[in-house]
Amino acid sequence: MSLATLFGRGARRDEEALRTSLSGVEAALLERATRQAHASLEDARRDADHELQRTREVIALLVAQAREEGHAAAAQTVAATVSQARSDARGVVLAAERRAYAHLRAGAIEELARRAAGLTAASLDERLAPLARRRLGEGARIERPATTPALWPGMTVRAGSRRASISVEALVDHELGAMAAEVEQLWS
Repeated sequence: MSLATLFGRGARRDEEALRTSLSGVEAALLERATRQAHASLEDARRDADHELQRTREVIALLVAQAREEGHAAAAQTVAATVSQARSDARGVVLAAERRAYAHLRAGAIEELARRAAGLTAASLDERLAPLARRRLGEGARIERPATTPALWPGMTVRAGSRRASISVEALVDHELGAMAAEVEQLWS
């Protein structure tokens, strides 16, 4: 979902300015994510190959036993075992994709937090608060966490029943959602 969708008219220009200011982060994150995804997928493929090899050994044993019991029983056993092996291998790959996405998200949060640490909280508030007010209306209230963490704590903006969370995590989740097609390509 784009900022324009979230906040209404006039958001496209602000969204483009925000994207331009974050383009270096996006490129660095995409490069890092690609490396991490490839490494995770290689691990998953090795695990899947190992699982398939182990399954082939089990199949060979089952086939030998099935020959003694009859060809029809062997065919059914082999089909079920191969199906289970494929299912197990797919589970390994999906788990690797989940781990890769979690690494991507954590790395993006870490990188954005590191870059935000170079700015003061007031500077970030100064940049983002007007944008949030334009999206939710001039009567929007900005709420900040009660604690003062070492990094920029973010803010919540409320206008009536509408609410927007602006934090490092929310910004990363928004950008990863906007980059869904590129992220999906990491798995192929």
